[in-house]
Amino acid sequence: MKNIKLLVVALLAVFTVSSCMDNNDVGPTGPTYEQEMKRRDSTLNAQKDDLEAYAKANFTNPKEDTTYGIWYEVINTPEKTYDYVKSGQGWVPVVAQLKYKGELMDKTVFDDEQTTTQFLIVNPSSTTGGVIPAWLIAFYPQSDNKSNIQGLLKDGLQPGQKIRFITSSIWGYDNATGIDKIPANSPLVFTLDVSSVKSQY
Repeated sequence: MKNIKLLVVALLAVFTVSSCMDNNDVGPTGPTYEQEMKRRDSTLNAQKDDLEAYAKANFTNPKEDTTYGIWYEVINTPEKTYDYVKSGQGWVPVVAQLKYKGELMDKTVFDDEQTTTQFLIVNPSSTTGGVIPAWLIAFYPQSDNKSNIQGLLKDGLQPGQKIRFITSSIWGYDNATGIDKIPANSPLVFTLDVSSVKSQY
């Protein structure tokens, strides 16, 4: 994910914004928490019908995750061989080896890595890199703790598993500009083909 590796560090992920602001936070020039949530919800609502239409037209067995509005299909389901570990109000970060493809809704390919590549599956930061929120949602399991990421799959992505999903721009690059081939506010389509998952620690 050449674009994602290089540019995700510069993005202010919605997950990070949401978890770091409280109802009274106002940045020097930024929006309040309430304004940011209204903007997020407005974008999600505006893109909802397009995501559903795309999934139903292009996926064999589309399912909707109603927590995030992500549509997905599981292409293959291997036996469970990895247990994700909870840590406080989150997950112990994992390192994953995978092949992947990223597209826009008009089928424009913005990234296609068919050589197995390693990623640290964490929120973006200036010191560790990271991935967009949609990848966190795809990888980590569903949880009974509402403070954890509510993943798409009960056990999280497993080694040998392949999944395809379409996500709102909110869980992708949001309204960022200047990303090669990805206009601001673009829903994104990903195919992830996972070969291994292991704890970072």
